[in-house]
Amino acid sequence: MITKRAPADYAEAVPDGWSDTPGLLVFAGRGALLRTAGKDFYPAVRLEVWSGEPQSQSEGEWEDQDEATSTSDTGLGLLRERDGGPVGSPIELGNRGSYRLRAHYRGRAQAEAVIGEEMFYEGVEEWLLQVWPDEAQA
Repeated sequence: MITKRAPADYAEAVPDGWSDTPGLLVFAGRGALLRTAGKDFYPAVRLEVWSGEPQSQSEGEWEDQDEATSTSDTGLGLLRERDGGPVGSPIELGNRGSYRLRAHYRGRAQAEAVIGEEMFYEGVEEWLLQVWPDEAQA
C-alpha cells in the first residue's frame, strides 16, 4: 500500500490496526505502508521480486532505505492506494509465506516542495521495492 500523505499528516495516514511507529516503511502482518512526502501525486514505483536477498544498491544512488517483513497467504502481492484501490495487477511472489521487503527512495524533498502548488504530478518521488522470501522464517 502506498499512502500519499506528507509526514506532518502521519497520524491520520496510518490505517487502524497498523503500527503507529514513525518511519517511511510501516508494516503489519500482511502488508507494508510506504509513506510518501507528497500529496495528490503519482510516485514512480519499480517492484522487483527476487528468489533470494538482492545485492545492496550502490551508495548514493538512493537517499535511504528501510526494510520490513510481511506475510502472503496466497503467494501474491498487490500494490494499493491509501484509499484501498489496486494499482496494477497482482504480483506473483511465489509460495505462500513470509517475505522481506526493502524500500529505497529518492526525491522526497522535491515532492514535498510542490505540495499546494501542483496536483497529480508524476515521478518526482521514486521508490524501488525489492521483495524476496524470508529465509529466517523458512
